[in-house]
Amino acid sequence: MSPHAARVLIASEQPLFLDGLEALLRQQRDTEVVARCAGDDETVRRVRELRPDVAVLDVDLPRRDGLRVVRRIVEEPADTRVVLFTADADDDTLLEAVRLGVRGVLLKSIASPVVAQCVREVHAGGYWLEKRMTTLALRKMVRREAAARRLSAAGLTPRELQIARLAGQGLQNLGIGAKLRISPATVKIHLHKIYRKLGLSGRIALMVYARDNDLV
Repeated sequence: MSPHAARVLIASEQPLFLDGLEALLRQQRDTEVVARCAGDDETVRRVRELRPDVAVLDVDLPRRDGLRVVRRIVEEPADTRVVLFTADADDDTLLEAVRLGVRGVLLKSIASPVVAQCVREVHAGGYWLEKRMTTLALRKMVRREAAARRLSAAGLTPRELQIARLAGQGLQNLGIGAKLRISPATVKIHLHKIYRKLGLSGRIALMVYARDNDLV
């Protein structure tokens, strides 16, 4: 084992996946598996205790709470770099992962040697993000930021922009209020202001506008 080996924590709810990942990483002279975890609470606790260099997490990103464990880990003072293993990820979730500080994203369809390469790169301070996924996601982010600038120029406040995006996705007032922790009545007031500022007739028109202007 190299004295500069990456100390790696691995986590998954699937024992067979953990077995395969552990076996693969233990074959590498520059990688030391210091813990394997089966749940979010255990993963966060072991990160806090062991302060591994890299945490490789098997995460179902399309799930609504897929990034919950990542948010908890980045709040720890351990300075652990996170790599996500996932079967799939939508653009929004991938962008949120990058914003949270995730250093690597691996699709489960990749060849085994790529895993070790990713861990080395992330341990050395680099990034390993699946090109197809990140290219599409970053293009979408650029379009959204351009759309946000246009809406700001139209006089929409940051809160109104949030509500316009959520309404554009088809969420009703109750769902928007739950996401933003405001009342449905407040959402309704903001929506009427948005319609007026953008010259729209109502919610359907806003949904069409959001689609045509890359808000969603």
